[in-house]
Amino acid sequence: MKRLWVGLCAALLTALLAAPVSAEPRGRGLESFGPAQCEGLGEVTFTTTRGSAGPGWIGDDMYVLQSIAATFTATFPDGSTEEESFSQSFGNKKGLGEPIACSAQFEGEEDGIFFSAHFDLWIVRVK
Repeated sequence: MKRLWVGLCAALLTALLAAPVSAEPRGRGLESFGPAQCEGLGEVTFTTTRGSAGPGWIGDDMYVLQSIAATFTATFPDGSTEEESFSQSFGNKKGLGEPIACSAQFEGEEDGIFFSAHFDLWIVRVK
């Protein structure tokens, strides 16, 4: 059960990042990721089309994801913990400056399982 839960978190992130890249919303609406802390930008919310790995927007500026590293931790009712890590690079991106480092931390609880997710993202402004 424990490995299944942590594996599902990693699979969900993989599926999200494997989605086709498109600047057109395709009728699926928008979703937001955040808050995240970004170097030189402070606290931001990244908005993208639902189910898309990018591009996305912070305010009126468009960004693409260059790479991501994530760590998921689950603490179960018996006190044991499981941790799973994931990282993926999307190659070098050309844009309006150097990549910007961002990080975000999320925590929650469901059915007695406490979980946390830590994300390190590198984004590049393209518009």
